[in-house]
Amino acid sequence: TGRVGIGTGNNIGAALHIVSTCASDGLRVETRTDCPTGVEIEFIHKPQTPPVNGSLPVQINLAGRNQNSSDVNYSRIKSRALSTATSQETGELVFTVIKDGVDVEALVINPLTTSIGSENSQSGDNYLFIGSNNLVSGNSFIIFGSNNTGLINNGILLGADNHVHGDRLLIVADNSVVSGDQNIVFALDSEVYGDSNLVIAENVFTDGDQNIVFGHNTNNTGDFNILLLNDSDNVGSSGVGFGNQSLNVGNNNVFVGNFNTVDGDNDLLIGSEVEVTGDNNILYGSESSVSGSNIISIGAGNEILNIASGVFIGSDIDLRNSEKSVVIGLANATTGSLTSSVVLGLENDTTNGRPTGVIIIGQQNTVSTIANTTIIGNQNEASGLVLNNLIYGTLNSAPTDSRNNVVVGVMNNTTGNIL
Repeated sequence: TGRVGIGTGNNIGAALHIVSTCASDGLRVETRTDCPTGVEIEFIHKPQTPPVNGSLPVQINLAGRNQNSSDVNYSRIKSRALSTATSQETGELVFTVIKDGVDVEALVINPLTTSIGSENSQSGDNYLFIGSNNLVSGNSFIIFGSNNTGLINNGILLGADNHVHGDRLLIVADNSVVSGDQNIVFALDSEVYGDSNLVIAENVFTDGDQNIVFGHNTNNTGDFNILLLNDSDNVGSSGVGFGNQSLNVGNNNVFVGNFNTVDGDNDLLIGSEVEVTGDNNILYGSESSVSGSNIISIGAGNEILNIASGVFIGSDIDLRNSEKSVVIGLANATTGSLTSSVVLGLENDTTNGRPTGVIIIGQQNTVSTIANTTIIGNQNEASGLVLNNLIYGTLNSAPTDSRNNVVVGVMNNTTGNIL
């Protein structure tokens, strides 16, 4: 019959069938020569017709029985011919295991790719899979993890439940989306879109190029930003932001602090609970509201509205419709059009006035409807129509309809050109 049975009786089930009663009594091949190659076992398949690509020339079944006493191939070693063309022969080694009664590939090795894990689906060259249930294509990538999808070229992905698409990627993430090239991402529950980004975050959304984002519960839309934020939003480019629960809308802004709102371009903000609207502003302090452009504000609790080119140092300053003013002190208040003025002191007040070109130095000065006036002293009061005046002293008062006055002294109440 052409079959050999050892220990089989008449039940020979293969060309060579060996039955052993002990696990240690199996098949042994031994050489006792000085041959440097040692023992060689060859399995060769020689079909009558030319083989086709993808065929399995050799298969080794590692079998046993199940509870029903049926033979089961619990694992297999397979040789696969990827290419049978002369001088282009390429092979693949496959290790399979049974899972829920189905044969699945657990290890696949060929000259270009390696996959370790079950139920991976891949296409491309030069990749390494370690994990399961991955559906990723591309070239020259390494994946450690499970349930990942997408396309990677020249990248490394560690994690699970991610969707990726791009070239030259380094990703350590779970449950995240990364789309773009040359990104480095360490993330959880995040979305990264754009190129050349560095992201270390949890629950972050960023869309733009060349950003550095560190944070939690933060959204970024824009390019060239450096952000270390929590519970914040940034819409703009070329910004630097550090803090919590902040909102920035604009470009080239630097904002450091908590609970801040910035709407404009080229602003510098250091503080907390500050609202800034306008361009080219520098702000240092907390609990302030600033609206205008080219403003420098230092202090806490300042309220500066619709002002351009101002310098403000102090607290509780309320300025409206003022241009090119310098205010140094606390609790100063200017309302109306204060133009090209310098206010130095405490609790100066120009409420409901129209001062123009004013220099005020002192404490508790009150001015109204004055122009081109210089006030130096304490508790001076100028009200009504006062034009082109110089007031120097304490408790001086320039009454209504005064024009071109010079007042020097203490407790004076004068009209006209008086010294």
